[in-house]
Amino acid sequence: MRASKKNISSLHDVRPPTSFEPKKPVASFVTQKTAPDFGEYTEKLDIRVVGTPIEEVTLRPKDSTVLLSQLTKRNKTSSNSSINKRKTRSKLRSIFLMTAELAIVLYGLSLYNLRNSARETLSSVQSNLTSAMVAFRNFKNDEAGLSLKNAGDSLDVFSGKLKQRGILGISSMLGVVFPLAQNIKLTLENSKLALSNAIQMNDNITKLKESGLSYFMSGRGDKLTGILQSIHGNLKQVVSSGETLQQLSASMSNSVFSRYINWPETGGSRESLKEGYAAEEFLKALIASLTSNTPTHLLLLFQNPSEIRPSGGFLGSYAAITTTGGALHDLDVRDIYDPDGWVETKVIPPKPLQAITTNWEARDANWFLDFRISAQKVLSRLEDSLFYKEKGISFMGAIAINTN
Repeated sequence: MRASKKNISSLHDVRPPTSFEPKKPVASFVTQKTAPDFGEYTEKLDIRVVGTPIEEVTLRPKDSTVLLSQLTKRNKTSSNSSINKRKTRSKLRSIFLMTAELAIVLYGLSLYNLRNSARETLSSVQSNLTSAMVAFRNFKNDEAGLSLKNAGDSLDVFSGKLKQRGILGISSMLGVVFPLAQNIKLTLENSKLALSNAIQMNDNITKLKESGLSYFMSGRGDKLTGILQSIHGNLKQVVSSGETLQQLSASMSNSVFSRYINWPETGGSRESLKEGYAAEEFLKALIASLTSNTPTHLLLLFQNPSEIRPSGGFLGSYAAITTTGGALHDLDVRDIYDPDGWVETKVIPPKPLQAITTNWEARDANWFLDFRISAQKVLSRLEDSLFYKEKGISFMGAIAINTN
């Protein structure tokens, strides 16, 4: 670069000198001719390379572009995996729904095809059960057993048809989502349970008829009460199954298949349940009295139907029975006029009876069609008699027997 002439005189001479001599060091300045020894620090500063030797490491520029590309690849892989999983779940769900729908359709068709058989079976079972109840009331165990067997056979045939078509298996699978399927299965199971207990009960009643009296008279009360307890257990199970069947019948009658299957009316079963409740209550009380170790007093009233009375005939005689531990302890048979002669309290009889007596006593106390009221009135008149009042005897119940 040129300098202007104007300022040339003020510039120093910047040219290098022709000769250069280095200056000698100042005396006070000490130079160190040897490098310091770092040996004592080498162990502390030891550098170790783990894995690949440092000469073989290839350095890559870890800039933001590389990191972003790696993240993008990972996200794409994760996204593809999630999409595949969702697709798989969707396919499985579709397959499951199609299978369930097909099973429901097949189940409905099977029910439709079996509607006549179901109707006939249920009608037959109900008819046989009604016949069995009538036979029980008349103590005709052979007829009751035959009716129960016929009902059981009808159920077995129908159950075989259901198994043959796989309907019971479908019922187990679809019971949660298809309540009617479960209801049909429960109906079959409870019907079989009720019938099996009814058959056992009938067998136990037959044993009671054949041996009950001998057990009672010979002091083997444990045998008698054992049979009664078995009958009570069977009856309790029959009533419980009957309640369940009644509920199931009502549920299925309100179902979509009610137009295809005409379920039998449940009015008869309601009446049968009422009789079952009454019989169960009676057996429970009877067993409690027989198993008691304290003496229990019962009346056995002999009614003569040739002389008309509302409860079944004139009370000419009776038996006072004392039981202990389910067996006979004492039996006292008497004419009804014996305790009536010891009655101190006078009671005016009902108006129709006033034509034949002015005092209402035990012999005419069975004046009511409701036997419970007649029995209570007879018991109260006998307990008012000094014949039993002085002994402190009270009767827990009465049983009436006619000559036929």
